[in-house]
Amino acid sequence: MADPQQALFERLLAEHVADPHPGLSDARLRLHVTMHVVVETQIESGDPPQTRETLERLIGEGLERHDAVHAICSVVADELLSTLEAQRYDAKRYATRLASLSARVWRAKGSIPGAS
Repeated sequence: MADPQQALFERLLAEHVADPHPGLSDARLRLHVTMHVVVETQIESGDPPQTRETLERLIGEGLERHDAVHAICSVVADELLSTLEAQRYDAKRYATRLASLSARVWRAKGSIPGAS
């Protein structure tokens, strides 16, 4: 049986190749899709529950689902950097960052994870 995360990666990669984000090289596209896999896995597993809650809240605030996932990816990227710097993951910090994310903040930021 195929690894579910690998299958998800391949599906999301194909979707992004069919409808690409401007400015993503192949390496950045793969990193971008990997971030999608992280977020989609958290949503599907409910771990942490704040990821699904944030997705639903952002959609309720008017973001398209894909843009809401991008917004959450930005928080995952920030948390990844913080974890590398501190050499430990802080679930409370991640939950706080997700709670502070809003459609308004995301629209003002106007970025796509992995794009330059």
